[in-house]
Amino acid sequence: MNFNYKKLQRSEWNNLFTSEYKNDNSIQIIVFGLIIDDVKFDKLQISFINIKDEWSAYWDDYNNKWKDHSDEISPIGDTIKNFNIKKAGDKITVSIGGNHILGFSRWGFYSERIEVKIPS
Repeated sequence: MNFNYKKLQRSEWNNLFTSEYKNDNSIQIIVFGLIIDDVKFDKLQISFINIKDEWSAYWDDYNNKWKDHSDEISPIGDTIKNFNIKKAGDKITVSIGGNHILGFSRWGFYSERIEVKIPS
């Protein structure tokens, strides 16, 4: 699938997803029911190639600040609530939000490139 990755950011996010780390230092997520440009995709595979500087944090309501956490299995829970992406030099910066058991969380990293496919 060939399209401008910023369409991912402009989509309305409230989607179940799964993620998997790959041996080549990439992250692959499968998103369910995402609508892009009025087209609904039952399943969409998004691969973030050659990631760097991965982080995750949750919003601590009691202390009114972000706190780092390291839940590699489920850094933002099982639903993507928002998706931010932008160019940062020769990399792409990605920040994904969701409702972790600790509270609203962000999961982010830099990626060399993004590949989007409809899985068979």
